[in-house]
Amino acid sequence: MVEVLTRMASGISAVAGRFHGWIRVAWQRRVVQRWGLAILDLIHPPICLACRGPIRVGSDVRELCVACQQRIHRLPSCRRCGHLELDEDRCPLCRTRDPEFATRTVALHDGAVRDLLIDAKWSSNEAAIPLLAHWLFEVANDGEWCVGLDAWVAVPRDRWRQWIHGTPLAEQLGREIGPRLGLRAVGRLSRRRRPPQVRLTGQARRENVHGAVSVSRWTARRVRGKRVLLVDDVITTGSTLTECVRALHAAGAGEVRALTIAYRP
Repeated sequence: MVEVLTRMASGISAVAGRFHGWIRVAWQRRVVQRWGLAILDLIHPPICLACRGPIRVGSDVRELCVACQQRIHRLPSCRRCGHLELDEDRCPLCRTRDPEFATRTVALHDGAVRDLLIDAKWSSNEAAIPLLAHWLFEVANDGEWCVGLDAWVAVPRDRWRQWIHGTPLAEQLGREIGPRLGLRAVGRLSRRRRPPQVRLTGQARRENVHGAVSVSRWTARRVRGKRVLLVDDVITTGSTLTECVRALHAAGAGEVRALTIAYRP
C-alpha cells in the first residue's frame, strides 16, 4: 500500500513539474515576443492602414492608430435584417418589410472603415484584408449566428470588371473567414454586366440588378440543400444581396444569410 501511494505521489509530482515547465516556457515566449515587437517598432514603426500615420510604439492594436479606431462606428445588428437595432423588438426596416434573409454588418460606411474598404477594393492593398476578415469573423461568431451553415459564396463582379480589377474584395474576405468558420467554398456566382450601382438609389438599383445574377450548373449542384453564407463588402439598399439570394434559392440552396463589412445609408 505504501509503495502504491509512493508511486502515485511520484506521478503527481512529475505531472506538476511538467505543467510548471509548460507555463514557464509559454511565459518566456510571450515576454520574448513582446520585447521583439517593441524593438521592431523602434526600428520600423507600424503605419496605420487607414490614414498612413504612425502608430504609437507599444500599442496593442498594430493595424490602426488611436484616432482611426475612434472613427469606427460599430452597428448593433438587428437579429433579422442586420440594420440598426433600437430598443424595440424589430428595427424600422423590419417593420416596413419582411426581409428575405438575415444579415449582419460590422459598421457604418464612414471614417476608417470607408478608407480601408476603398484602399482594399480599388488600390489592391491586401494588407487591410486580414483586419476586415477578423471583424467579419467576430460579427459572425457573436451569439453563434453562423452555427448550422454549410458553405460560403461571395457576391460577384461581372467578368469585365473582374478582368480589370481582379478578384472581388468579397471573395478575398470569404477565403479568409470561410475556413475559420468551418465553411467550404461552393464556387462563384455569375453576374451580367450592368451600369454601376453607385450612382443609383432605391427602385433604380433594384431594377438595374434584377436578373443580373445567375448560378452555374456546377455551383448549383454544390449549393443544393445547403445553408449558405453570402459575403459582401458594402450593403446599401440590399438590392444586390437580394438578387444573389434569389438566384441561390432558385438553384436549390436552403437558408441564406449575408455578412457584410459596412452599411452605407
